[in-house]
Amino acid sequence: MSLVPVVCLDRGLSRSRESDPLDVGFEKQLFVDRRFIETSRGIKLSLHCPRMTGEKTIVRDRPWEGYIGEWHNVAEHEGRYQMWYEAWSDYEAVVEVRDGVEYLVTPRKGVPRARRMLCYATSRNGIQWEKPELGAVDYIRPRRNNVVLPTGEAGGREVLGHVFIDPSAPPGERYKFFGSDDIHVLDAKTAREKGYVDHA
Repeated sequence: MSLVPVVCLDRGLSRSRESDPLDVGFEKQLFVDRRFIETSRGIKLSLHCPRMTGEKTIVRDRPWEGYIGEWHNVAEHEGRYQMWYEAWSDYEAVVEVRDGVEYLVTPRKGVPRARRMLCYATSRNGIQWEKPELGAVDYIRPRRNNVVLPTGEAGGREVLGHVFIDPSAPPGERYKFFGSDDIHVLDAKTAREKGYVDHA
């Protein structure tokens, strides 16, 4: 156990520090309290009420998206929104094209086994989203999908977690994944060999 010394300042110095301007640089600030407001008159802080606009953020329009689950997260980076979301498909599923439309079908009889995977989408405005072909995972369409991380690797552990951007990390290590169920969703060797991540 380590102790941190606490220094008590006199009231005059404390007041001087409180009145000093805060240097926020050019960063955007979210006004959730009065921390950045010294004085005000005739105005008040109020939350902006959300409203329904009718757009669907992410729709199931890919053969491997039989179901889109509850694990989503969005990050803004360099003027672009990036979303990682959970999709469910089928281990045995293949694609059949009928009248120009792709259908996900199960060639074997019986109840299909669900497969979870982490998928990726990008947007400039947070409303219209694109699902780029990442070329990272062989699934249904070999390397022509937006799957970032499939399940069934490293003992069949499932994808349950979020991606975050670490600005203090080196360029090849800024995108990081953390899960809720285990320390490692898959082992480092599998992750590097399959090309899911730069470093693990």
